[in-house]
Amino acid sequence: MAYQLLILALTIFRAFQMFKEGFTTRFVRTIYNDGILFYFLLGFSSVVGAVTLRVLPPAFGVFMVYPTKALHSVLSTRIILNMRQEAQVDVELSADNVSRLLFNVRPIPGN
Repeated sequence: MAYQLLILALTIFRAFQMFKEGFTTRFVRTIYNDGILFYFLLGFSSVVGAVTLRVLPPAFGVFMVYPTKALHSVLSTRIILNMRQEAQVDVELSADNVSRLLFNVRPIPGN
């Protein structure tokens, strides 16, 4: 839990430095926004899990383990998809562009 809070603090610190220096492309902004949200929600989930371990009976001790794992997967996927969306270049296909498209065709072994 302390490690997650340290990573969150360092990420926020670096994001403020980057924005202050004027390096604010959409791609970088997406990485920092999603990263900060990711670590904040995981930190909150870890705190809820720790409180759950202390308050509830031992049989409910693993109450937050699976939701935390699911949250980790969902947020990681969200970061990757948002990064891909920002990095994707929109190419408008017109008649001129289609004629210049090249396809990489691999030869079939044995032919």
